[in-house]
Amino acid sequence: ESAENNLDYKRHHHKHDYGNISIAVSLHVKKQVLGQIPLFTFNSYISDVSISAFANPSGVELIIKKHNLAVGTLVASYPEATTLGQHSVFIFSYCSRTKQARTIVDGVATGLINLDDIGWVHAGDFILESTDTSHSDIIENFYVLSFERLLSSDDSKGLSELPPNGYGLWKYSAELEERGAFPE
Repeated sequence: ESAENNLDYKRHHHKHDYGNISIAVSLHVKKQVLGQIPLFTFNSYISDVSISAFANPSGVELIIKKHNLAVGTLVASYPEATTLGQHSVFIFSYCSRTKQARTIVDGVATGLINLDDIGWVHAGDFILESTDTSHSDIIENFYVLSFERLLSSDDSKGLSELPPNGYGLWKYSAELEERGAFPE
């Protein structure tokens, strides 16, 4: 970034999907959320970007910081027909090429939001730094996943149909088991 800003450096052209990141979180709201409950934080030490998620009374809020300064916020509202005890999947996606983001909740996508100050990020650079389990009596966080692509509404529906523990994501098929550790 410094070379682009100060030395007239031009970034190499990348594949159209380079710099895409999606974060999916599966939540089970047990009681009415009254305050702000921390859920998780991802950090990229390479791009100096942190992504922190919080549950609040209206939904899940994602706060994005660059160089420790807030540069963007995404809010994913709880589904309209949400009842306590319901399992929902929240997806947050960001495209570095277009500098746009969106949320998807249980298969319903929101409009695109411009986030100009984040810059280029790569999903592989993010490390899940923390997940908060101290409020498990109010909200239970079943899984947090990151993807190096932009997830679709159909992907969200597929994640919503999995058991809350995400078992179907890690289930091995008999065919894979038979091939052994080092298949030919």
